[in-house]
Amino acid sequence: MRSRKIFIWSCIFALSTLALLFVFFYVSMRCGHLMLAENGTTSCVVGIGTFWIEGAFVAAALFSLFRVNRLMTGG
Repeated sequence: MRSRKIFIWSCIFALSTLALLFVFFYVSMRCGHLMLAENGTTSCVVGIGTFWIEGAFVAAALFSLFRVNRLMTGG
């Protein structure tokens, strides 16, 4: 039972980390394409919603890492 919980929380950590990377690279690529299309004369504005999404994924990753740590130490 404990190993199953460790596996589930580890999967949540991995998915949260991958989602963070996806959002980061998606925004970076979108801003890069805008800069290339306008010959570097435009600015790329990232919306506040992106930061909220990133914050939620960071919180989920940190909490799942905390849970895995607690389960590994026997708590």
